[in-house]
Amino acid sequence: MDSFGARGWSRAFALATVCTGVRLRGWARAGDVMAAIQGLSQRPDVDGSRLGLAGWSHGGWAIMEALSAPREMAGEMLLRDPAAADLSGVKAVFLAYPYVGVAATGRFRPWRHCPKTLAVIAARDHLTTVRNAERVLDVACGHVEIERWTVDGTHAFDEPTGAGPMRHDQA
Repeated sequence: MDSFGARGWSRAFALATVCTGVRLRGWARAGDVMAAIQGLSQRPDVDGSRLGLAGWSHGGWAIMEALSAPREMAGEMLLRDPAAADLSGVKAVFLAYPYVGVAATGRFRPWRHCPKTLAVIAARDHLTTVRNAERVLDVACGHVEIERWTVDGTHAFDEPTGAGPMRHDQA
């Protein structure tokens, strides 16, 4: 899912505004997640009852917001009818160093849908601590175990640019 291209934003613009938290926060991108689920589920070549979601950093944030959003009032997740959002077909989630800092409004809300989940936590993430990431994941599904891998790396360790405090680690 590309939350930027459809908005007419270049990668450089997105890195400067979205990655810094100035624009398009997770709660807004949660609507993109819901739109992607709905769109994919309508395709004849996709089994909408067996979907997996994967998100890195902000993408993980967006997925977590989508899974935890109340979906009661128009406008939540920037959707006209959030109550119609259906997550029942989501069977698996992969989260790579999801953003779980103070701007993640739903970080301590339990998920409304708890699919099998694998979360990768970066031990040297400059945006959160391992302890905070684990606390957020503990709240997410309560009774459902979320598998976690803590890796010796920085936030975005798999991003080749390795900007700022982020260090690329090809291994």
